[in-house]
Amino acid sequence: MCFVFLTSFEPLTLLPALAAVTERLGLVATASITFDAPYHIARRFASLDHISGGRAGWNFVTTSNPDAALSFALDEHVEHVEHDERDREFFDVVTGLWDSWADDAFIRDTETGTCFDPQKLHVLNYKSENFSVRGRLNIAGPVQGWPVIVQAGSSEAGRQIAAETAEVVCTALSRRRRQALLRRCKRPHAQTRPATRPYEDSAGRFCGGGRCARRAL
Repeated sequence: MCFVFLTSFEPLTLLPALAAVTERLGLVATASITFDAPYHIARRFASLDHISGGRAGWNFVTTSNPDAALSFALDEHVEHVEHDERDREFFDVVTGLWDSWADDAFIRDTETGTCFDPQKLHVLNYKSENFSVRGRLNIAGPVQGWPVIVQAGSSEAGRQIAAETAEVVCTALSRRRRQALLRRCKRPHAQTRPATRPYEDSAGRFCGGGRCARRAL
């Protein structure tokens, strides 16, 4: 198999440039949590959300390529079991950092010299075997509250965390299932009926977790 590598710009460098010349385009970047820190992810996406006026989205993934570890000063890839244990924690730390400031925390009163209300600052102080993150985030909370969360995991653990956290779930379909989906979409009221097993699986997991499946795309 031949792999062709093209110039691949770093998405969180590219998307602010796109934000400056667009108004209604959602800006979703894939950022792997395998070789990054929650604070970095939280700050980058909060920044993008402010720059774009509330149009940022985070495609929350892990890195499965075992050779990738060699580019990050590691001799071997993180075990998948370890991924499963830390994935949800990583998400909780990032979203906890996004909640560092209440919506009305920043007063910016030039007469009194008051910048923000200290009572509306929330220090995370998250500690576990995987993470130790004090916080706070050094930027106001994202415009949307949180950027849109996208998940594309196909493993058992990936589908479960998507059901617990995601607003947009991506999945790959075989040609036969794609064709079945297209046929169903041509029928009246087709959108009210699940057309594929991935959809049924995701919907079941959403409902099992107390979330409404209709709220996820």
